[in-house]
Amino acid sequence: MNARQLQAAYFGKAAGGFQRQRQQWMTEREYDALRKGDQILVDLNTGLWSNEVTLTTGRTSYSKKYDVYSKTMYFTDDMGLPITKGKAPLKLFKRMSYRGEILDPPSISLSFGGGATTVKSYKKLASMDKYALRQKTFLHLMNKGGSFGIVSAYTTISKSENQERHGMLMGDLQKMGYRKITTLRGKWEGVSEKALLIPNINPSHLFALGEKYGQDATIYKSKNGVVGMYYHKGKYAEVAVETKGDPAFQMADGADLYSKDRNWSFELGFAWGKHIAWDGKTPLGRKDALLALQ
Repeated sequence: MNARQLQAAYFGKAAGGFQRQRQQWMTEREYDALRKGDQILVDLNTGLWSNEVTLTTGRTSYSKKYDVYSKTMYFTDDMGLPITKGKAPLKLFKRMSYRGEILDPPSISLSFGGGATTVKSYKKLASMDKYALRQKTFLHLMNKGGSFGIVSAYTTISKSENQERHGMLMGDLQKMGYRKITTLRGKWEGVSEKALLIPNINPSHLFALGEKYGQDATIYKSKNGVVGMYYHKGKYAEVAVETKGDPAFQMADGADLYSKDRNWSFELGFAWGKHIAWDGKTPLGRKDALLALQ
């Protein structure tokens, strides 16, 4: 945080003057609750450009001289990751006093390059631990070289118990070291449920969690392009693969397909009823998948 930015935060230049910033767009509690990795969607005007952007929270610092807290807010790329190089971040300030007068509540302002910004609206998004899955990210994962798993903890028990199990599953994944986890809303045998999509998960971890939480099946897409529904009890699999070996799936805006994320959804085109023997451990190869479609 340079001197210009600190002075802007302290003297009210960062967002059009001290008096205007007394109309808070973010509360002190909301500011303090922002942790490293948390993301916010902000509709702002810098004077040079106006747009809705997703910002990822970086580290927090404090200036005793100006009595100002500062959070570094990075722009976010299409994969939901912070852009830490090549693009200047913004600064989110919390000013505790003004010319010796304690502010109650403290004044919150957002600065870009030390210049003025006007915040029209904002909302907190999921943190990087639960980042929102974007269509571009999904398409990247579906291409050759991308892999992911989908697993749920839901069963036929009560809603509250399912929500508790969902949280436990999230915790298990985080203990295993997985941080980029997306919650999906979908259906299994006509019943609504939540599931988790985890990029680049080790298939052995995925299958073990499916068995731990008593799931009929888990979904795994390997880097060779094979998307499989792996059944734990019967030890067989069904695949969602086109005749040329590419993953079979459908995407639509706002449609009621299998798994939804915000205003779009996707469905994997499994060849239901075409069972392929599975050893319970190893994901299917491309050759096995294509033979099953003949």
